[in-house]
Amino acid sequence: MNPVDRLEKNMESFTKSEKRIASYIVEDPILVVQLTAEELAKEAGSSKTAFIRLCQKIGYQGYSEFRFSLSKFLVSHKTENEEELPIIQSLTSVYSDHIRQIAQTVTEKEHKAFCRLIGESNRIKIFGYNRTGMAAQQLRMRMAKIGYDCEYTTDLLLMKDIVNSLKENDLVIIFTIKGSSYYDDIVKQFKMNQATGVLITMNPSTPLSREVDLTINLPLVSRSTTHFLDDQAVFFVYIEILLAGLAELD
Repeated sequence: MNPVDRLEKNMESFTKSEKRIASYIVEDPILVVQLTAEELAKEAGSSKTAFIRLCQKIGYQGYSEFRFSLSKFLVSHKTENEEELPIIQSLTSVYSDHIRQIAQTVTEKEHKAFCRLIGESNRIKIFGYNRTGMAAQQLRMRMAKIGYDCEYTTDLLLMKDIVNSLKENDLVIIFTIKGSSYYDDIVKQFKMNQATGVLITMNPSTPLSREVDLTINLPLVSRSTTHFLDDQAVFFVYIEILLAGLAELD
């Protein structure tokens, strides 16, 4: 029995706190596997202890085993419509559709403005946390290939130290899927130092977009299907688009 079915079958035996978590998971299982136990409990208005107890009640040793089982289920799960297509065709179609959407979510004006900011900056710092850390590293590596000296980090504490030393004409590039609040203090600090900020996100309604100088909105592939897909492919393709724009500056 998959994790979602286990939750639904045992719903009546849960405490009030456990029911809040279970309902949250059933309604949006894809989001759940993207969060830590602490983050999930907070989003569901409950506690980490209640969440772990819930996992144990339905036959798992704890959150890690439950999350692994849920991820495996989401990767393999298909809707009736998806069953009609071979898995290779189905998933490549989803990714190609979202990659094409970049041309609609990012305007030529935004793209050129981003390239100009990079070209005119003294120092460039690239931030990514958790799943977006790979995108931050990739951008730094690809930019180095065409002669841009920049630094990346995935450590939140180090990010705070870095932005304290930034000045006018320095640039901070932030990768974030949801536009999470853990960047709030970081953005406030580099704004105070008059540094420039660019947000690359998949959440067009994030409050962070109002605090930075430019927001690049990319299509979110992970919530477009019952498959548990990763958003890194979209980030990586946009990085190549950005590099092509930077090469034209020369």
